[in-house]
Amino acid sequence: MLLSGEVYRSIFKLSALHTNKYVYVYHLNINNKNDIYWDTLRNVIDKYKIIGTVSSGRTPAIELLPDIEYVYPNPIKWLEYISNAELVITTSFHGMVYAILFHIPFLVFPLRGEHSNSNSRIVDLLRAVNLECRLITAPNCIADVISQDIDWMDVEQRLDVFRNKSLTFLNSNL
Repeated sequence: MLLSGEVYRSIFKLSALHTNKYVYVYHLNINNKNDIYWDTLRNVIDKYKIIGTVSSGRTPAIELLPDIEYVYPNPIKWLEYISNAELVITTSFHGMVYAILFHIPFLVFPLRGEHSNSNSRIVDLLRAVNLECRLITAPNCIADVISQDIDWMDVEQRLDVFRNKSLTFLNSNL
């Protein structure tokens, strides 16, 4: 998180992928569509095209979600899908990080069961940037959270504090 979304856009020359608005879903380590309240979520985002990528993590990559155009981009195209989305839906720490860096509204769904120990870094980062409401733990809050604007200036100010601490640490220890 030392680099801003603008730096990533510049370094990788990220471009617009689609002229139509879309929601990008990046999921891994879920066992069924109910792990992210898919039926409720799908009804809320029904006006958008939905593009998704499933990745293997601790479980095999399985295309569990109906009505999604699944794509398997290289890392730069993956960043482009996130950076151009209207909304990012993810179970991934890294998917959430890049949504934050690119100032893309997002929902993150915590992993359940044996994989739930991976949630702590998601919770810690959301708390640090004051976006805990973006962690979806019940289906009844999805529409409300999507409708809430994110104060990206506040998020960037909070990230700057961490960036400065990290740079100070690196400069004093390298």
